[in-house]
Amino acid sequence: MNQQLAPLFQGIELSSKLRALALANFEELMSLEFDHADEFIKRGSRQLRDACSDRSIAHETSDLPDALQSMMHVFIGLTRDTILAVTDYQVAKLRLAQIQASEAQKEISAVFNQHLALIQPAEAGENRIGKSTVHSQKLAA
Repeated sequence: MNQQLAPLFQGIELSSKLRALALANFEELMSLEFDHADEFIKRGSRQLRDACSDRSIAHETSDLPDALQSMMHVFIGLTRDTILAVTDYQVAKLRLAQIQASEAQKEISAVFNQHLALIQPAEAGENRIGKSTVHSQKLAA
């Protein structure tokens, strides 16, 4: 009876492990997202503050071309930094997802291997019983 219930308890144990793993993985993912968002906002606000400083404002019409050129450099820098920050975030998120998937795959593989180890001896026993039953039936006929 214990052998028959072992796969059921292994399934329950696997479910419990996967729930705990999913919760931990979700926590890591949210932490990564909040950290990158916080860093992005701090960097962006610092760059905007620098861009809006007095040095970039034209006081006379003769300073307008230089001010526009300065603002374009700031805009290009902001765009570049934003793209780099988003790319860094995506790479970090994909790495984390790869690590989490590997952990989940290890857990599932371990339980499946244990489950197969329990099933194979049971199937071998059933095959012997099945063959002897068929052989007995042939002898009886």
